[in-house]
Amino acid sequence: MPSAIVSIFAPSSLPDALLSLTLLVAMLWLCAVAAVWCRQDQLIFRPDARPLGGVPPALAALRFREARLTTGDGLELDFWAADPLPGMGAVAMCVGNGVTASPAW
Repeated sequence: MPSAIVSIFAPSSLPDALLSLTLLVAMLWLCAVAAVWCRQDQLIFRPDARPLGGVPPALAALRFREARLTTGDGLELDFWAADPLPGMGAVAMCVGNGVTASPAW
């Protein structure tokens, strides 16, 4: 009995096996595309419009200050900045989509 079931699902030749593999890969690709299509709203960047807020006292003690940068297209970016120590590099921390680094939120 088990051999009869196996013979039904087992390809009988190499072209049949390649066709089965191609169909399997196509189905997996279509499932991946459908998953991305259904969740595409979560992939859109929506910046947080709330103000950043003041620098927390713990960061102010570490030389952080409020700063603002205006981009070439007129977008104003508020951030907290600290000048790097002499001889040291700078680090930029960018938080995720639609969130803020402010502890007030």
